[in-house]
Amino acid sequence: MIPPGALAETAEGEPLASLRPLLRLTETRLLPTATIREALDLFERSEADALAVTLPDGQVVGVLSEAHAVKRYSDEMGRRLSEVTGERLD
Repeated sequence: MIPPGALAETAEGEPLASLRPLLRLTETRLLPTATIREALDLFERSEADALAVTLPDGQVVGVLSEAHAVKRYSDEMGRRLSEVTGERLD
């Protein structure tokens, strides 16, 4: 159930039939097969805080935030560094 007040509305208070009018960068999206490096490059080019993850037909299957992408990239780089140096990260 959608909580009261959770529906998007126009300035006049009418419910929106689609979120499309609220979207920016409607042609900027990630495919589920994109690498984290590709995602970070797209965040930099688009200056977006979050990007839609879509199937090739445009169906939205998720959202990736830049903060989450950066954290995952940093975690992976830390793991790789520990493998190279032999240090264990806790």
